[in-house]
Amino acid sequence: MSFTVVITDWGFPNIDTERSILEGHGCQDLDYQCRTEDEVVEVVVDADLVISQWAPIRERAISAMKKTRAIIRYGIGLDNIDVAAARAHGIHVHNIPDYCLDEVADHTLALLLALQRQVVTVWKRVQTAKWINQPPLELPPLNECTLGLIGFGDIAQKVARRAKAFGTAVIAHDPYQPDETFTSNEVRAVPLLEIYSSCDLISLHCPLVKETHHVISCDSLARMHPTPCSSIPAGAD
Repeated sequence: MSFTVVITDWGFPNIDTERSILEGHGCQDLDYQCRTEDEVVEVVVDADLVISQWAPIRERAISAMKKTRAIIRYGIGLDNIDVAAARAHGIHVHNIPDYCLDEVADHTLALLLALQRQVVTVWKRVQTAKWINQPPLELPPLNECTLGLIGFGDIAQKVARRAKAFGTAVIAHDPYQPDETFTSNEVRAVPLLEIYSSCDLISLHCPLVKETHHVISCDSLARMHPTPCSSIPAGAD
C-alpha cells in the first residue's frame, strides 16, 4: 500500500535528505511551494502525512485532508497550523523542538548588536557620504545594559548565555518555566511589567498564542524604558 507524504513548502537548498529517507521506506514524496491556503487545499487531499514550513495549514486545508494521520512542522512554533482544527479531525500535530536553536540564538544576537550599536543607521549615513562620528541615539556600552527576555525556552537560554559574554545583565519572564531553569542559567525571573520598565533591550522568544498576542502594544511601549532597543527575531520559540 502506497504511503503519500506531501511537503507543502520548504526553504532549504534542497530536500535530498527527506527524499532519501522517504524513498527508503517506500513512501511517495510530493513536494510543492505553497504560499496560500488555496494552494495547500489542492495538494493535501490524498496525503497520509503533511510536512510544512511556512504554508498556512488552517481549518479549510485540514478539512480537505481525507486520510492524513499527522502534520509535521519544520520548526518549533506552530503559528501557521490550526492545532485545534487538526485535533477536531483526529490529526496529530508535531513540531521539531530542537530545530536551529543555535542558529536562531546567533541571529538574535546579530540583530541585537545591529540595533543597539546602530550599525544599519550609521551604514546608511556612510552610503550617502554623511561622515558624522556621533550616532543618532545614545550608545551605552553593552556591559551597562539590561536585556529582557520575554519567554525563556531553549533559544532564549542560549541568547542569555551569549549576551552575558558581552557583560550584559539578563532578566526574563516566563510563567511556564520552573524556578530551576532560571537558577541554573543565573537569570532572574521577573514580572512582565518589569521587562518593559527596566530593560534597555527586549527580545521576544514566545509562541504566538492568545496570552502573547499583542505582548508588544501601545500600552507596553508606553511602559518601556526611555531608550530601549528591541530585538524581535522571526520564528520565535
